[in-house]
Amino acid sequence: MEEKSVQASVDKVYKKIPAYVKLAIAATFIMGILFNLFIFTNKAVNHDDIMAEFIYNKQLDIVSGRYMWLLIRRITSYYDMPMLFGIIGMAGLAVSAGIIVYMLKIKDRFFVILLSAIMASFPINACYYSYLSISPVYYFAILMAVLGVFFVERFGRWIGIIPAAVCIMMSLGTYQSFLALTIGLAFTMAFLDLFRNDYDIKKWFFRYIKYVFAAGLGFVLYFICTKISLAITGEELRQYAGTDKMFNLELGEILRSFKTTWNNQKDFYFSTQAISSRGFVWINRVVLVVIVIMTIVQLVKLIKKRRYAQTAALAVMFITSPFFLNFIYIMMNGKSSVHMLMKYALIVPYFLVIGLVCATDIRIKLKKLDIGYILSWAAALGCVGIIYYGVLTSNQLYQRMYYNTQAIDSLCTQILADLNVNEDFAVSDPVYFANFSTFFDENYVTTATFTQDLNPYVWMGTDVYLDWYSSNHLIRYMDFNHHIRLIASNNKSKEDAVKATEEFKNMPCYPDGGSIKTINGLVTIKFAQ
Repeated sequence: MEEKSVQASVDKVYKKIPAYVKLAIAATFIMGILFNLFIFTNKAVNHDDIMAEFIYNKQLDIVSGRYMWLLIRRITSYYDMPMLFGIIGMAGLAVSAGIIVYMLKIKDRFFVILLSAIMASFPINACYYSYLSISPVYYFAILMAVLGVFFVERFGRWIGIIPAAVCIMMSLGTYQSFLALTIGLAFTMAFLDLFRNDYDIKKWFFRYIKYVFAAGLGFVLYFICTKISLAITGEELRQYAGTDKMFNLELGEILRSFKTTWNNQKDFYFSTQAISSRGFVWINRVVLVVIVIMTIVQLVKLIKKRRYAQTAALAVMFITSPFFLNFIYIMMNGKSSVHMLMKYALIVPYFLVIGLVCATDIRIKLKKLDIGYILSWAAALGCVGIIYYGVLTSNQLYQRMYYNTQAIDSLCTQILADLNVNEDFAVSDPVYFANFSTFFDENYVTTATFTQDLNPYVWMGTDVYLDWYSSNHLIRYMDFNHHIRLIASNNKSKEDAVKATEEFKNMPCYPDGGSIKTINGLVTIKFAQ
């Protein structure tokens, strides 16, 4: 009789997991911790962390269509715990990696490790860990997005649509734009299947119709759950320009979405704006060249075998690939606030190129030269390059955030010290931070926080930093670090009246003497002309 115990049950499940899946999970987890170790062992305070500590309105999750946050945050809380939350998030990503290599049938250990390293090092992770208190939320969304594909595949029959749709619903309810990862992953599987020379095209068509139904049902469930959560709380959905508008667009908006998607995918491979500073612009071009050559060779093979339906399907998928591999841009309509930060779907082209060199039989003989073998090496070296670039980029972002945090902390301490020597100032007095944004832009953004060169892999541009370190953020940060409550005036008429006085116009700029004065009863700090 088989022994019944927790250990026996765990062992039974563990033995059923293929070795290459275990390798992917372990490799992603270990490398993910190593690649992001800086942020796991340092604290980089950001705007959302401070709001969560003091003024966070939990209803914001509801009105943004993110009802799952309320459930997840009951587990993870609103606090930054670097090692704990970092490990929880990376564990979710590691399981996702195991599922992906299983679905794409990538069994070669070298390429399993490459795919794991890409997932662990992709620079968008740096954005998730920059919001450390909510990073497990993002990784939960990634895991659910991947499971939305897995359950259709695992169950095989139409019944798999139901659990898949539930997972997609939970992913959407966590952060809407991760639907792009689900679509990109399903597209990659369908694309790779067309490289099987004896594949039944009818079977292929009906197989992937199930994915369409799963995504559709998941979106319907998300819509219903959103309406229920809004009805219970009495809130209204904020116009987020994301999934709430996907099926409510005018023709002009639809065309603009397709144009934006095409242009962004083109920039991903050809733009020098983001990565030319380190000479890595060739990496994505290598990946693209491998995909194009392998696709053309397969199309020629299928035509020779007179498999015209399969040829047409592959040709159509190749032509439309920019939209499916980068579906986030169709969702955002060129203007959504659900955009750059969630670009984990941009990792899908690397899944595709690894899948092509592992799951296809492309052998092009040119005398003694095996071009297929060369393409495999090109794909491998391209992936190694993107891994190195990912680690480099992420840690550059972490360090910039850290430098910026230290600079702001010093600035806050200095301002507090200067205010405290002002006899007219009390800690409960409102303060007018005059022209602070201009001052910060000139003195901090261009030196410590400018991150435009890190796009398109990360989204942490000047617009975010200007918002984070506005006068309101400065107040919250000082409150958070020093437990001294400063209150912004938030009274435009009063501030305008102060700004119109000759006394204000003649004041020097901070930190010069006389840059802090009480004018018309309002404590005023003049940061810039």
